Amino acid sequence: MKDKAIEALINTLNDGAKNIPKITETMIRQYQQAQLFYGIASFAIAIFLVILIRWVWMKVFEKYKQYKQVKEKKPNPFSTRTNFSSFVHANDLEIQILILSIGTLIVGVIAISLLVGGCDNIGNYISPINGLINDLTNK
Repeated sequence: MKDKAIEALINTLNDGAKNIPKITETMIRQYQQAQLFYGIASFAIAIFLVILIRWVWMKVFEKYKQYKQVKEKKPNPFSTRTNFSSFVHANDLEIQILILSIGTLIVGVIAISLLVGGCDNIGNYISPINGLINDLTNK
């Protein structure tokens, strides 16, 4: 019943959009602008978070490369191949790498939710009547 009423309201608004009062038109334009802003802001924050995580991991791997170069300059007949886990254990970075991994997972989930929310906002910008009615009925 509720869905049919919403569909009827959407059809009425879409058909009568040419005859809407100026205040309603202004309200819809402001809603569209707000949705566009939130969509772009969500995309920008998500991209920033992904770049930040990549930058942090690149710093860790930069230190690993330096560590590997130093280890390879000192030949030791009993040493094994220098890998990332030996770098972590030699520098006591187990807890830091664990925290960084969990942080990467959390920031990744946040970035994905921001992207999904941004897509929803852009969808509301494209179809403001649908978005406005859904926002009003969901709250």
